[in-house]
Amino acid sequence: MCFALELPLPETYAALERRIGHRFKQDFTLNAIIAAARMLDALDGPVTWRRGDALRRHLGPAATDQYLATLT
Repeated sequence: MCFALELPLPETYAALERRIGHRFKQDFTLNAIIAAARMLDALDGPVTWRRGDALRRHLGPAATDQYLATLT
């Protein structure tokens, strides 16, 4: 619903949750999820990744390098 309404920010999602009176996740409010995400960002820094990380994790560096070479 949020994407259909083009609501770009997590706070907007939380406001929508309050406005419609429905939780998108039964056990947690979006405000709690946003607060937890901000806490993790403060502790660990923002999530970062490099292209191929998922492949590297599951298939190893050689297979990842070979696959990425086909994309350039």
